[in-house]
Amino acid sequence: MAFHCLSISVSDDSLILSVAYSVRQPWRSVCKRRLRYDTLRLVPMETKRSIESVIRTYLGDLSVRFVFPSAVASGFWSERSAELMLAESLASRSGSTGAVDLERFVAWDDFKAATLAADRDDRKPSNGAIRSLFSASLLAENAASAASGSALLKELIVPEHSGSYSSFVPSIARLLPALDGLFRRAPQSGSLGADPYFSDLAYIRDRYGAFLQANRLFEAAWDRMAFRPNAASWILFFPELAEDWDQYEAELTSVPGVRIFNIPSLAPSDDPPPPSVVATNGKALRFRTGRDELRNLAASIRSLIDSDAVRPSDIAVSIPRIDDYSERLAQEFRLRDIPLDLRAGKPLAEHSVGRLLQAMAECASSRWSFRSIKDLLLDAAFPWKDERTIRNLIDFGLRYRCVSGYAQDGEDVDVWIRSFDRFRERETGIDLPLGSIRAFYLRLKRNVSGILHASDFEDLRRKLVQFESDFLIEEEMDESIDRVFSRVVAELASLAETQEAIVGLTIRDPFALFMTHLRGIEYVFQQEMPGVRVYNYRVAAGIVPAAHFVLNLTQDSATVRAESVPFLREDRKRLALAQERDLSAAFIQAYSLSGRAVVFHSADRGFSGPSIPHAGLSRPGIVQETAFASARVDENPWELDRAAALGRDNAPRSGAARPVGPSSVQRAARAKSRELEGCSPPLDMRRDPAAAADLLEMIRNRLTRASEGARISPTDLNEFAACPYSWFLRRGLGIREKDTEIATVDQRELGSLYHRVLERLFIWIRETDGRFRAERLVVYKEALARETDAALAEAAVNEGAFQESVYGMLRGRLFASLAAYLDADSTRLDSAAITGAELPLRRPYDECGLALSGVADLVALKNDGTYALVDFKTGLMPRAADLVCDDEGAIGDYQLASYIRMIEASDPGTSGSAPPRVSEARFYSIDYREFRQLLADHPERRSRTGIPVDREEYDASLAAVDDAVQAVAGALGGAHYPVPAPGRRNVCFACRVSTVCRLPFAGGEPS
Repeated sequence: MAFHCLSISVSDDSLILSVAYSVRQPWRSVCKRRLRYDTLRLVPMETKRSIESVIRTYLGDLSVRFVFPSAVASGFWSERSAELMLAESLASRSGSTGAVDLERFVAWDDFKAATLAADRDDRKPSNGAIRSLFSASLLAENAASAASGSALLKELIVPEHSGSYSSFVPSIARLLPALDGLFRRAPQSGSLGADPYFSDLAYIRDRYGAFLQANRLFEAAWDRMAFRPNAASWILFFPELAEDWDQYEAELTSVPGVRIFNIPSLAPSDDPPPPSVVATNGKALRFRTGRDELRNLAASIRSLIDSDAVRPSDIAVSIPRIDDYSERLAQEFRLRDIPLDLRAGKPLAEHSVGRLLQAMAECASSRWSFRSIKDLLLDAAFPWKDERTIRNLIDFGLRYRCVSGYAQDGEDVDVWIRSFDRFRERETGIDLPLGSIRAFYLRLKRNVSGILHASDFEDLRRKLVQFESDFLIEEEMDESIDRVFSRVVAELASLAETQEAIVGLTIRDPFALFMTHLRGIEYVFQQEMPGVRVYNYRVAAGIVPAAHFVLNLTQDSATVRAESVPFLREDRKRLALAQERDLSAAFIQAYSLSGRAVVFHSADRGFSGPSIPHAGLSRPGIVQETAFASARVDENPWELDRAAALGRDNAPRSGAARPVGPSSVQRAARAKSRELEGCSPPLDMRRDPAAAADLLEMIRNRLTRASEGARISPTDLNEFAACPYSWFLRRGLGIREKDTEIATVDQRELGSLYHRVLERLFIWIRETDGRFRAERLVVYKEALARETDAALAEAAVNEGAFQESVYGMLRGRLFASLAAYLDADSTRLDSAAITGAELPLRRPYDECGLALSGVADLVALKNDGTYALVDFKTGLMPRAADLVCDDEGAIGDYQLASYIRMIEASDPGTSGSAPPRVSEARFYSIDYREFRQLLADHPERRSRTGIPVDREEYDASLAAVDDAVQAVAGALGGAHYPVPAPGRRNVCFACRVSTVCRLPFAGGEPS
């Protein structure tokens, strides 16, 4: 390679060198020389200047404009320049207003539009909305063609999936600007045409080009001209951060009227950093966890505000993958009274109004399921007009299980309408206003369906506004939601205007396309009160606040790549000679200049998993030092929080930043503590018994069902033995989790159906045969079929339309499971008299003022005069070890033992007769189709757990039932319901009222 210097010129502090060089290139075995030209702008290292210094120099020249990588940076410097001008005018007392033309500060994209876009005459630029409309129209046409067997696109969208094209619209719209450049840069050898994927792209490019021409539109990336300064001088800061800088670099570095200040030519701010961050300025702090990282950030910012008197709005935070941090960051800031100005937006589709529209779509797609209607109408973000009717509608759906619509005989059935009509025809007593609920539902469905099937965007806009008027209280809507609603309606109006102005479009589903459009538009709430500004990574490079914290700089999160065609597969990128640049290091270098003080953060374990610091943090010249810090929050967080609550400045010896006063949360807690100091302590029945007689009586009546004769059940014994306090909360206070979802058939209801069918069957056997006759098993199964149908019809009377179909599907399962039981137990039940199915039992404990009562599933009198007891379980049976006494004389499951105790304590009915005696007791699992024998007379074999137990050895277990009843009576007498000892608190994991007890969360003992 040979160089030839052509010219040297001097421009301000830059040296411009024009050179020509020749390169030897082999071509068909002949070496030829090609002469190339280039222009280099050389900036001496000693002339490095800060951004503010450059702006001060040229601010007075009204022909100079300043270009920044992003609108955030240009907006920052327009504000800062106005402040500088105002300060200088006040200092000089010149009487000048210090006004600054804000249009002199522009973002890179605006600079390109002003100087590099070709003359368009009366043509208008294409935009995101137009690209989406074109893409949707093209894909709709492709779907119609594919249906007839001749798809327009062969590989980009597989013809079999072309009908569901809505999800492809954003992808097609995003690739449109890059298509022309892709084929211009690609080799002309024809290799692209051999790939059907590139053929599809070429077809889309041609169609889009014809569309632009037909509608007198232009695509900025397709058509550009040579640079024109437009009678202005331009100063470019950090241009290498622009993803497409490589396309303009050669031209802009050689033209007059453009000055470039890239990263190496810029110096840090001339102003010193705030004192509290001097020690960490320019460093990369490494933390153990993301939570440590955020706590350190909040403590440092609090110190900046309190100790250095830095305005919150003069502090900035930049975060890659900000969604992982935003909620946690807001929480940490609230705890320390740090005002937050979150400048990161999210798509309109993810805001409240987008959620409302998505809920409407879900209603239709799920056939107006209960869950979709609940999600739509119980969204607390919106003030609904008729809340009482809404609650009644939800209660109706929950009570009568309107799970979703369904297909029947080829037609869709609306489960709500069918259920409304079902109860209206039966005139069944219902304590809900059926008429008003039905009318509201029909009106809601009509309005929502109109929105979903709008004919065009203008029709959709009218119907959405009408929905707001009909169902929402506009004057009570939160201002932030109202602003989002207004923006959504404005976007609809813009789409309607665009659709009307453009020809050649086929929009088949305006609602689906509108939702796609909303997913591509980010909306940022405008913060009224100034606060610490938090940005997405990349957009705030180039601003210079008093302090700038850059978080989550990990290898995965902070990697930035600029790709000309990111939608291509790697092999196709190579085929198309696509270019890719890694901008990661450039952004880190730019951020190192973006603040009077800049602190980098990374965490070894972030909120999305383990990570390592970005490699750019370890390069020389980017940061001064990497500090492997642990959670710099404190050596002892409890002591520091205590000191802050008391208002003492107790910063640790390490010099880490600390708040110097209590936060509002701490002050509120302290004030509430003072309020409670003079009050009597609340009654904690986990520790102290109740003393008031009326309270004792009230609790006892609730727990023992005094209206039914002061009784407890075997279930009460089990729950009390597990945790007396849980039993008190659930049985005495009636605390339970509110049902918010529909269970068509849960284990409890299935068990009830099994028990009801068996009850009807054994009653029929008793009335027909008196005794169970194994030889009539076939007849019993025929009766079982009849009783299954009768039990299901009985249960369906008070159910909605959907549950009736569910019961129909359950019939086969119920019959097969219970028929299997008859086959398994017929030999043991043979010739036994059916004493009772669902037999009520009761044993009084007069000394306690209680009775033990329950209902036995099946009791049969054997030929030897003893009783056999069978208890049916739907699923799992109790563990064998829980059925007999442990070393402490207690039983894990009191159910069968209680039934035996009650049967044997009952009146024999005949004077002088022997008391009843149970010789057999067993569980049967209907689902698992297996027995677990508890009791037998002289069993031949026993398992390792000791069951079945010989009846003569079972008296200790029966005595344990009496002891358990005595224990319950003792607790009732003193209203003392302790929690289990620490060694037995494994029951807390499955407790349904643990959120009320709080013991598993607070730790330690009740206090």
